[in-house]
Amino acid sequence: MKIGFIHPSWPGSEGTGATHTASQIVETLVDQGHDLTVYCTKQPPAASQKDGTKLKFLSDNKIPHTNVALNRAIHRRLDEFDQYDIVSSYLTSLIPGMNTIGEQTSAKTLVTLNAYAGVCPKNNLRYMGTEVCDDNRLSRCLPCIGKTSGGSDKHGRVYRTVSRLGNYGLIKSVNPGSLSIDGFHALSGHVKQTYAGFGFPNERIAVVPNPIDESFVVPHESDFSEPYNLLYVGYLEQHKGVDMLPELMVRLDESDLDFKLTIVGDGGMRSQLEQSVLKFNLSDSVDFRGHVPYEELPSVYAHHDIFVYPGLWEEPFGRVFLEAMGAKTPVVATNVGAVDEILGTAGVVIEPTAAALAEGIISTVRSGELETLSSNARMEIERYAPKRIGDEFETLYKSLV
Repeated sequence: MKIGFIHPSWPGSEGTGATHTASQIVETLVDQGHDLTVYCTKQPPAASQKDGTKLKFLSDNKIPHTNVALNRAIHRRLDEFDQYDIVSSYLTSLIPGMNTIGEQTSAKTLVTLNAYAGVCPKNNLRYMGTEVCDDNRLSRCLPCIGKTSGGSDKHGRVYRTVSRLGNYGLIKSVNPGSLSIDGFHALSGHVKQTYAGFGFPNERIAVVPNPIDESFVVPHESDFSEPYNLLYVGYLEQHKGVDMLPELMVRLDESDLDFKLTIVGDGGMRSQLEQSVLKFNLSDSVDFRGHVPYEELPSVYAHHDIFVYPGLWEEPFGRVFLEAMGAKTPVVATNVGAVDEILGTAGVVIEPTAAALAEGIISTVRSGELETLSSNARMEIERYAPKRIGDEFETLYKSLV
């Protein structure tokens, strides 16, 4: 097939989980022998060009990288997109532009639903930052956009508010029930159900999960004994539930078991978390690692006894779960979004409170389940083998052409 693939950045770049997954898909499509042109939303360095892949910068001028600008860039390239058998976007926010491709060219179209940008201008479905949202009317979105733009920097707040208003305009520029997009790729059944609830055509949404990066499939190195080493990896932001972590450690310290916590990642809440650790005298049991290079993460997972995820938002598909499973590290996570669907028997899911997390961790340790969960992870991760996921993705493409 002749494929035009819109990447969240450029193949091989660092960034979000979506960036890494898109790069894996690009590599798989090339290996399968398809004629692939990758449209990059960030200017790719010359060294990123590889055999079998043609790279193009989606924007042909110095337009800021905003969702509105990228959709406009698609409109300017309609004649070019007409040459492909299928155009696939790994950016959910490009639904309006992809809809125009479907309306005005002969190319088939596929949009990956790897986040909530198609229905929520903040991309997280957290109404006022406190509850799951199922309604994107203006009367509901407008106060939420203004209240949750956040931060102390005035210019940053203004930029976020304007950007989110632009996102809202994109969402409302199309009717989800009458889109000219041939197919949608959801990362989980939960994401499919969510989009169907907002009026997207259920029969056009196929579920194909993320593949694991096989560099994370490494031997487990901890011995599941005291002190039990807990690990959090991810952004330090409110919707990730990281403000629960200090309270979690306080509760664990009240038990007769010894726990340590490693926090990997940075974000807007780091300073607040560090202050809470000092306030509760947790400095000896909490280690802030900050940013850890991607290639070092497999070893970090493998040397910890439990991966802890305290998330509050409806996680579409966290790659961190696959990373932990690859290293056979048991997971204790809050039961939000697709977490239970992803983990299967490789982890324990509980209510999103610090008390429930503490209870879940203690009971998992006391019951001797850690070794069983680690063994289960070895089996569960086979569902996410790159070859298997690549074949499913290719089958999805072929079903549309």
